[in-house]
Amino acid sequence: MKQPRVTLTGDVSGHYVVEEQCPDGRLVLRPDLSVSAILARHGERELTPAEFDRHFGHLPANGEGLTVADKPRRAGRVRPSR
Repeated sequence: MKQPRVTLTGDVSGHYVVEEQCPDGRLVLRPDLSVSAILARHGERELTPAEFDRHFGHLPANGEGLTVADKPRRAGRVRPSR
């Protein structure tokens, strides 16, 4: 189940997630650590695909541009060294 989120303003401000609802009405809150909340805290937003391309250009895919040492090894049987 998705936890309820709250936004506080005043002496304490920010986006929080309700961690626990106590029978007496108290709420236990923790900071909202979702990407959208972190970006909002810093006044940022996600880049659009066009903005991403403009800033970073073509990024290698499927191991393109990696050296042999950088490429992940296939899982398999390990041979004992002699």
